[in-house]
Amino acid sequence: MDSDNKISVLRPGEKGREEEVEEEEDAAPPADGVRAKNRRQKLFFILGTLLLTILIVGGLRYWAHSMRPLRIAAGPPGTVEFTLAQQLADLVAANSTDLQVRIIRDDSAAAATARFARGDADLGFVRTDQKVPSSARALALLERFAFLMVLPKASKIANLADLRGKKVAFVTSQPAAEPLLRALLNAAQIDPDRITFQQMPGDTPIEPLFARDQFQAAIVFASFSALAESKRFDRLTKIEVKAIEGSKALERKVSGLTSETVEAGLLSTSPKLPEEDLETVGVQEIMTVRRRLSDTPVAELAGILLENKNALAVSNTFATRIEPPDTDKDAYIVAHKGVAEYTDNEVKSFLDRYSDLFYIGTSVAGILGSISAAIYTSITRVKPLEPSEYTEQVLAITDNIATAKTALELDEAEKELDIVLRQVLIGLKHGNVSTRGLDGFRLAYERAHSAIMQRRQRIAEAPVISRVSEA
Repeated sequence: MDSDNKISVLRPGEKGREEEVEEEEDAAPPADGVRAKNRRQKLFFILGTLLLTILIVGGLRYWAHSMRPLRIAAGPPGTVEFTLAQQLADLVAANSTDLQVRIIRDDSAAAATARFARGDADLGFVRTDQKVPSSARALALLERFAFLMVLPKASKIANLADLRGKKVAFVTSQPAAEPLLRALLNAAQIDPDRITFQQMPGDTPIEPLFARDQFQAAIVFASFSALAESKRFDRLTKIEVKAIEGSKALERKVSGLTSETVEAGLLSTSPKLPEEDLETVGVQEIMTVRRRLSDTPVAELAGILLENKNALAVSNTFATRIEPPDTDKDAYIVAHKGVAEYTDNEVKSFLDRYSDLFYIGTSVAGILGSISAAIYTSITRVKPLEPSEYTEQVLAITDNIATAKTALELDEAEKELDIVLRQVLIGLKHGNVSTRGLDGFRLAYERAHSAIMQRRQRIAEAPVISRVSEA
């Protein structure tokens, strides 16, 4: 076969010699075809999508729970609130991997309350007789405070109204207690100005107040923890403690005032003071959280508070009996939903708690999967050859068959046709050749094979025809 009729069986666009064609015929099939490459790419994109989803969801969870610590407005150092805040921060660090508590100092309790009201803190301390910020939700009841009327025995004073015209000692260490006492008296329709009050420190001994008729009565305002711990009432046989009547009505009349019960023997067991349970009025101090704080950290924080309350007591005079807040909807400070979830034993399971993250993760995975699929199909995916590219070679061989003059040329053409067929079959096996358009290649191959047989027959008949013509 001359050089003009030589047929290349290399891939379209490539050049080579006839010897390279013969070597390609005997070449081993490629071990790494398009199908294997695409399979590895698919696996890579799947693993990449899963890894990226895990990283994004993990980052969201870290941001939601650990990125910003819970800020607590604790007031000035040295106060019981500041001490409790320090103890709470230590407990949280020891019992939680997700929560952190950062203490914010202020010059006064009022400044701390204002900071919480502005939203510059996540946790705060609020007494019910103070203005409660609208964003505050109850986390835990830290302490109860009560008013007690202490009288010398055989006193003719029976109730608050009998204090008119008397000199009364007001024993307390609580700030802003006098305005609360005046509000209490006004609600009981008693003019405070008709009573001579003298405020005394909270640790003032009680019995000496009545010596030489210095005072005719004393009103003590203190926390339940301090009343239970104090020994001031032990062995005091010359005094008695009376109830403040109408506590339920006073609770309704004075905002923030609460009805409290002083149990028999709370002040002293010998002698027993009070001799029986007394109904009185007081206030409560509550740890609050911001309304918009997520339920999950609040429920966890409530659990740490209520399960470790003995470790949070301050010198046995504050927060010795931490209680869950009132979870009723009509409570003076509504409990946070996270606290209600904990106290009602409705703490969410792992799936419930992180359902939002799972939902976000599913959405993120879907988006990333779509992006990965688009990148794979349009950019990185290795596309197999179309059989039409080999069909063009078969058609070229067919054209050369039509002009072949000898049987040797037809043998070469048939050999080249077989090489093309072998390339297609190997490509189909390894995925390097697409099955799309394969019917067209088959028709072209069958046509070329038929053309070889017909041309071979004509060449074989040509000498016979020539001899007949000569005869």
